[in-house]
Amino acid sequence: MNTIRSNQRYVLKGYSPVACGNEETWRDFMRSPENVLVAHDQIGTRYTIITIFLGFNSGTESRPVFFQTSVIGQTGHTHGEAADWDQAQNNHRRNLKGSRLLAQHLDSVDAGTSKSFKPVGITSHPNEIHF
Repeated sequence: MNTIRSNQRYVLKGYSPVACGNEETWRDFMRSPENVLVAHDQIGTRYTIITIFLGFNSGTESRPVFFQTSVIGQTGHTHGEAADWDQAQNNHRRNLKGSRLLAQHLDSVDAGTSKSFKPVGITSHPNEIHF
């Protein structure tokens, strides 16, 4: 069994994080984008959604976090964390869908063709979007 520690380096074996005791092996693994990129999508010019393998546990031993999804937008970004590959992909898909819907709405507002709702209470803060 692979013991999870917060100060340990990890590589992916298949889709699972495994401890890597050799720093040179870890660095070589992390330098390769195909090893760390889980998913990347662009929504027009408004948003970029990217999910990566971190190479370390940014969580705790009881709640590990090996993956991060970031939504980078015009005024800031938000993110989601995941312990495993499947959870990371689900976070990515959820953020992608939400970003597409918000981009479509903002495009229609910009074009003056929005017949739906007016955004109420949408604010951005460092690392967050609040609805």
